[in-house]
Amino acid sequence: MQRKVDFDIQLKDKLPAASVKVGLAVQIGQDQDSGTWSCTAADNVLGELPANVIASLRPQTPFTAVVRSVKRAADDPEAVSSVQIRLSYQTAAYNEEFRTTLGDKRLQELLLKIDSAPNREQALKQALEGADFREFADRMLSVMKPKDYPRVP
Repeated sequence: MQRKVDFDIQLKDKLPAASVKVGLAVQIGQDQDSGTWSCTAADNVLGELPANVIASLRPQTPFTAVVRSVKRAADDPEAVSSVQIRLSYQTAAYNEEFRTTLGDKRLQELLLKIDSAPNREQALKQALEGADFREFADRMLSVMKPKDYPRVP
Protein backbone atom coordinates (compact mmCIF):
# COMPACT_ATOMS: atom_id res chain seq x y z
CA MET A 1 0.00 0.00 0.00
CA GLN A 2 1.39 3.37 -0.97
CA ARG A 3 0.87 6.25 1.43
CA LYS A 4 0.21 9.62 -0.16
CA VAL A 5 -0.17 12.97 1.54
CA ASP A 6 -1.90 15.76 -0.36
CA PHE A 7 -2.07 19.29 0.96
CA ASP A 8 -2.82 22.78 -0.31
CA ILE A 9 -0.46 25.73 -0.18
CA GLN A 10 -1.72 29.27 -0.55
CA LEU A 11 1.01 30.99 -2.51
CA LYS A 12 2.79 33.86 -0.80
CA ASP A 13 2.77 35.78 -4.06
CA LYS A 14 0.78 35.12 -7.20
CA LEU A 15 2.88 33.45 -9.85
CA PRO A 16 2.39 33.39 -13.62
CA ALA A 17 0.34 30.34 -14.55
CA ALA A 18 3.03 29.31 -17.03
CA SER A 19 5.58 28.90 -14.22
CA VAL A 20 3.59 26.43 -12.06
CA LYS A 21 2.31 23.33 -13.82
CA VAL A 22 0.88 20.00 -12.68
CA GLY A 23 3.76 17.56 -12.31
CA LEU A 24 6.31 20.25 -11.42
CA ALA A 25 8.83 18.94 -8.88
CA VAL A 26 9.02 21.11 -5.77
CA GLN A 27 11.40 21.02 -2.82
CA ILE A 28 10.12 20.85 0.74
CA GLY A 29 12.59 21.87 3.40
CA GLN A 30 13.11 23.72 6.63
CA ASP A 31 14.47 27.27 6.80
CA GLN A 32 17.55 27.24 9.04
CA ASP A 33 16.81 30.66 10.56
CA SER A 34 13.05 30.63 11.11
CA GLY A 35 12.52 26.87 11.46
CA THR A 36 9.47 27.00 9.19
CA TRP A 37 8.90 24.33 6.57
CA SER A 38 8.23 25.67 3.11
CA CYS A 39 7.74 24.56 -0.44
CA THR A 40 9.97 25.98 -3.16
CA ALA A 41 10.18 25.65 -6.93
CA ALA A 42 13.04 27.09 -8.99
CA ASP A 43 14.29 29.00 -5.91
CA ASN A 44 10.89 30.71 -5.43
CA VAL A 45 9.23 30.10 -2.06
CA LEU A 46 5.67 29.09 -2.86
CA GLY A 47 4.44 29.04 0.74
CA GLU A 48 4.64 27.38 4.14
CA LEU A 49 3.49 23.85 4.86
CA PRO A 50 0.36 23.50 6.99
CA ALA A 51 1.11 22.51 10.61
CA ASN A 52 -0.87 19.27 10.33
CA VAL A 53 1.29 18.14 7.41
CA ILE A 54 4.51 18.83 9.29
CA ALA A 55 3.19 16.97 12.34
CA SER A 56 2.08 13.94 10.31
CA LEU A 57 5.33 13.61 8.36
CA ARG A 58 7.82 14.65 11.00
CA PRO A 59 10.26 15.46 8.20
CA GLN A 60 13.93 15.10 9.03
CA THR A 61 15.48 16.01 5.68
CA PRO A 62 14.38 17.94 2.60
CA PHE A 63 11.89 16.20 0.32
CA THR A 64 10.92 16.52 -3.28
CA ALA A 65 7.22 16.41 -4.07
CA VAL A 66 5.07 17.22 -7.08
CA VAL A 67 2.34 19.73 -7.87
CA ARG A 68 -0.89 17.77 -8.13
CA SER A 69 -3.25 20.60 -9.07
CA VAL A 70 -3.16 24.34 -9.66
CA LYS A 71 -5.81 26.92 -8.74
CA ARG A 72 -5.84 30.12 -10.74
CA ALA A 73 -6.38 33.47 -9.04
CA ALA A 74 -10.00 34.68 -9.22
CA ASP A 75 -8.96 38.22 -10.07
CA ASP A 76 -6.27 37.25 -12.60
CA PRO A 77 -6.72 34.13 -14.77
CA GLU A 78 -3.08 34.34 -15.83
CA ALA A 79 -1.87 33.89 -12.22
CA VAL A 80 -1.83 30.97 -9.77
CA SER A 81 -3.10 31.54 -6.22
CA SER A 82 -2.70 28.06 -4.70
CA VAL A 83 -1.35 24.61 -5.48
CA GLN A 84 -2.02 21.14 -4.18
CA ILE A 85 1.15 19.21 -3.40
CA ARG A 86 1.55 15.43 -3.23
CA LEU A 87 4.15 13.65 -1.12
CA SER A 88 4.43 9.88 -1.40
CA TYR A 89 6.83 7.04 -0.72
CA GLN A 90 8.34 7.65 -4.11
CA THR A 91 9.65 11.03 -2.97
CA ALA A 92 12.36 9.24 -0.98
CA ALA A 93 13.92 8.40 -4.35
CA TYR A 94 14.45 12.13 -4.91
CA ASN A 95 16.08 12.64 -1.51
CA GLU A 96 19.75 13.37 -2.17
CA GLU A 97 20.88 11.68 1.07
CA PHE A 98 19.17 8.40 0.11
CA ARG A 99 20.41 8.56 -3.46
CA THR A 100 23.97 8.98 -2.19
CA THR A 101 23.53 6.18 0.34
CA LEU A 102 22.11 3.85 -2.31
CA GLY A 103 25.20 4.53 -4.42
CA ASP A 104 27.36 2.77 -1.82
CA LYS A 105 28.69 -0.47 -3.38
CA ARG A 106 28.66 -2.36 -0.06
CA LEU A 107 25.00 -1.50 0.50
CA GLN A 108 24.15 -2.49 -3.08
CA GLU A 109 25.88 -5.84 -2.61
CA LEU A 110 24.04 -6.42 0.68
CA LEU A 111 20.67 -5.55 -0.89
CA LEU A 112 21.41 -7.91 -3.77
CA LYS A 113 22.39 -10.64 -1.31
CA ILE A 114 19.11 -10.18 0.60
CA ASP A 115 17.05 -10.10 -2.59
CA SER A 116 18.63 -13.26 -4.02
CA ALA A 117 18.66 -15.24 -0.76
CA PRO A 118 16.53 -18.41 -0.61
CA ASN A 119 15.10 -17.12 2.68
CA ARG A 120 14.85 -13.34 2.27
CA GLU A 121 13.31 -12.76 5.68
CA GLN A 122 16.20 -14.49 7.42
CA ALA A 123 18.74 -12.64 5.26
CA LEU A 124 17.09 -9.33 6.16
CA LYS A 125 17.15 -10.17 9.87
CA GLN A 126 20.83 -11.01 9.58
CA ALA A 127 21.55 -7.76 7.71
CA LEU A 128 19.71 -5.76 10.39
CA GLU A 129 22.22 -7.03 12.95
CA GLY A 130 24.78 -4.74 11.29
CA ALA A 131 24.66 -1.14 12.54
CA ASP A 132 25.09 0.46 9.09
CA PHE A 133 22.23 -1.42 7.45
CA ARG A 134 19.98 -0.99 10.50
CA GLU A 135 20.61 2.78 10.39
CA PHE A 136 19.82 2.88 6.66
CA ALA A 137 16.60 0.86 7.12
CA ASP A 138 15.60 3.01 10.09
CA ARG A 139 16.02 6.26 8.12
CA MET A 140 14.09 4.94 5.12
CA LEU A 141 11.18 3.70 7.22
CA SER A 142 11.00 6.87 9.31
CA VAL A 143 10.70 8.96 6.14
CA MET A 144 8.14 6.69 4.49
CA LYS A 145 5.86 6.00 7.47
CA PRO A 146 7.06 7.83 10.57
CA LYS A 147 4.06 6.98 12.76
CA ASP A 148 4.09 3.28 11.91
CA TYR A 149 7.84 2.70 12.21
CA PRO A 150 9.45 3.99 15.38
CA ARG A 151 13.23 4.30 15.54
CA VAL A 152 14.99 0.92 15.55
CA PRO A 153 16.86 0.41 18.86
